[in-house]
Amino acid sequence: FIRAIVFKIPKVVLTSVDEDRIGVFAQRPIAEREEVMRHGWPEHTELCEGLVKVPLSALEKLSSDSPSILRNLERRFFRDAEYQVVPLDGGRKLTFQQFCNGSDQANIRCESVPTRDGVGEVQRYVSTRAIGEGEELLLEEGEVSCSKPGRHARVLEAAGVDAVLKWLPKAAGLQVRLAASTVHGVGIFACASFRRGCLIVVEPEYADIENPLLTHSICGRADGTIVNANRLKSMGHRDFAWLNFDKAVATEIRNRWAFDADMMRLPAFGLNRLTYMQYSNHWDEPNNTGGGRMLCTDQIEEGMELLESYESMPDYLSVQ
Repeated sequence: FIRAIVFKIPKVVLTSVDEDRIGVFAQRPIAEREEVMRHGWPEHTELCEGLVKVPLSALEKLSSDSPSILRNLERRFFRDAEYQVVPLDGGRKLTFQQFCNGSDQANIRCESVPTRDGVGEVQRYVSTRAIGEGEELLLEEGEVSCSKPGRHARVLEAAGVDAVLKWLPKAAGLQVRLAASTVHGVGIFACASFRRGCLIVVEPEYADIENPLLTHSICGRADGTIVNANRLKSMGHRDFAWLNFDKAVATEIRNRWAFDADMMRLPAFGLNRLTYMQYSNHWDEPNNTGGGRMLCTDQIEEGMELLESYESMPDYLSVQ
């Protein structure tokens, strides 16, 4: 089964642009008209029930009570003059295109292509010219919002709007965001205040949807194949041949998909999926326990970075 897994090596990586913004950068040279990104999670395609449109007028109260959470929605999901898209999975699943910036010097564009069954269309992102390693991938300014998940999502029925508005401030994936870190690269930051002892669940497998109107829309999990981590830890470039891996794939797995000292999870659907856990930075005096279920060990104020300790992790995950 492991030999049959097809790993798509990420061509891009999230990197800080300035003190507040992050962007998507080429991890290797990209040729003109090459596909550079695709939606990693089913919930982030226009054909899935995991996204809905909510009227902007209904979000006015949220803009005053929870402005940071509303800003997080604007940054990561489609928005137009009438509607804001809301993720019914709690916003815990991330994709690269949610972090693309706009420019009048764009070098990528979004294209719609037919689905395999011919029922609808899905989006892919291709380069409009050759892009060098380390160069930021940029969309036309007018395409930035349109490229984000949910452009073709259904409009939420009026009966469900109140339930969504009550639930949104509690959605763990919207209470935090990725931003430039002064500790290292990109980190996780609070969009709300968390008291000591509070549990922040950002791991996609865990569902914390409280409203029964929403539970039917949970559509995917972070499926993977579990293998012995000691075996992978001891492998070098040549040893990875038995899995048909090259060094770049091996590095990505070690950095992003190891869980404990005994077992490691290989992502069965490739390496284009993102989760918050992959961007949790180390600090000698952490303010949470880390992982997908972050238990706050200190009071965390809005705007603070969520930091964990890597000391309890296996050697191959320790700070380099």
